[in-house]
Amino acid sequence: MITLGIIGIVAAMTIPTLVTKYQAKIYETKLKKAYSIIQNANTYLIAKGISPYYDYDKNTKGADILQKQAQDMAELINGAKLCDSTKDNNCKRNYTNLAGNGTLHIGAISNKTSILLPDNMIMWIGFYHWIYIDLNGQNKPNKAGYDLHTFKITENNGILPVANPAHDTRPCTLSDLNSTDPYLGYGCTEYALLNKNPDGAGNYWTDFLNQK
Repeated sequence: MITLGIIGIVAAMTIPTLVTKYQAKIYETKLKKAYSIIQNANTYLIAKGISPYYDYDKNTKGADILQKQAQDMAELINGAKLCDSTKDNNCKRNYTNLAGNGTLHIGAISNKTSILLPDNMIMWIGFYHWIYIDLNGQNKPNKAGYDLHTFKITENNGILPVANPAHDTRPCTLSDLNSTDPYLGYGCTEYALLNKNPDGAGNYWTDFLNQK
């Protein structure tokens, strides 16, 4: 009985850690896959003679150009389909910032059309050359820096993960757990891909995200 009790105590202490590491690995793997999907679609567009940066510029072509960009990218991703986020519950956009406070600033800087991927990911195009991707669809936590990540199309038609302090200085920190910054978490994608803690030593997916 004593031995069983010890085993139970050890299990109670280690199982949550193992579950956290397992979930973290899933997020990390999905983000790397998402980055690969975006890069491949971008490469195909370039091969077709399309400039992902200049030919889909809202400032010169109007808001409808983002709809065209979503359609073009969806056609280049196997099994992808378009979804209207204002009408279809499968691609609704209800996100909080990294600290879990307030509403993330998304609606005003992106088009309504999403791209549903076969493995439940959701991708959509933002104004000013942003690309958003939700790694697990409508499943929680629906937080920037967790399951929602952002990329930027560069002037040379490359795709870069958004980082802090680069790319409009979008923040990535858990130094203020009460922060209501509507952009908090946007700058985490590069750290997440590198599995690097932006607040200090350790890795991103376990040490950083579990500070909260």
